[in-house]
Amino acid sequence: MNVCTEAEPRLVRRLAALVGAVALAVPALADISNPPIIFTATNASGTGIYKVSLEDGEWTSEGTWQWFLPGVVNFVDVDTGAHIAKLTQGSSFIDQDPVLSGGFSVVAGGSDTIFTISFGSLGFPTINSPIGRASGGMTVTDGDGNGATVTGMQPGGTMYHTSYNFGTAFASLITGPLVEPDAWGSESISDEYPAGAGNFVALGGPAFEMFAEWRFKVTANDSASGTGVFVVIPAPAGLASLGLGIGLLGVRRRR
Repeated sequence: MNVCTEAEPRLVRRLAALVGAVALAVPALADISNPPIIFTATNASGTGIYKVSLEDGEWTSEGTWQWFLPGVVNFVDVDTGAHIAKLTQGSSFIDQDPVLSGGFSVVAGGSDTIFTISFGSLGFPTINSPIGRASGGMTVTDGDGNGATVTGMQPGGTMYHTSYNFGTAFASLITGPLVEPDAWGSESISDEYPAGAGNFVALGGPAFEMFAEWRFKVTANDSASGTGVFVVIPAPAGLASLGLGIGLLGVRRRR
């Protein structure tokens, strides 16, 4: 794996207020997997992997970890050294209370490329009456003048999948394919569950772990950028009526 640091990605480093001014009774004791983020790219040239460790990011406060990609990453096959794809921007915000969020920009190599991007898992003290919310956005951009397509490879043809308690599905978002027919153009889509800004939905029982993963295919030489947020919190009386907003961690794409 080659890491090029000749250009510093400019990221939009903001995450909108996750829970407003509401005090949530969740102990700040949790377990973030290490590595917390794994990027994998696979195409006809092979497979390349880039792992982000906890040491690559920083703890900004007790129980809050964040990471920003320091430079362009070239995915290369470990056996042949063949170029597969690029990771041009990346960021993540993980809060042990608990929140999983992150963003990325990737560029496919000379053939259609499958990307898998895992955020988590994040373990936390059991929440007996949890409610959750997930949201995500995806943009595909043509890079060679013949249009671009990103196809979801999660359940139901979606791109962003969230789960809890080591495999219990919560939401699969952004149904593909997302197509940009015009040369050098871009097309975007967003999705959320449940629908409606700030709405939450009850999980099917106590929760103690959460996980989020992107999996999609990008046409050759084209790029895709995405952001996702997954939140699980207790369900105090009247919380849903407060209209808490969940903002996506923005990633600005560089051409």
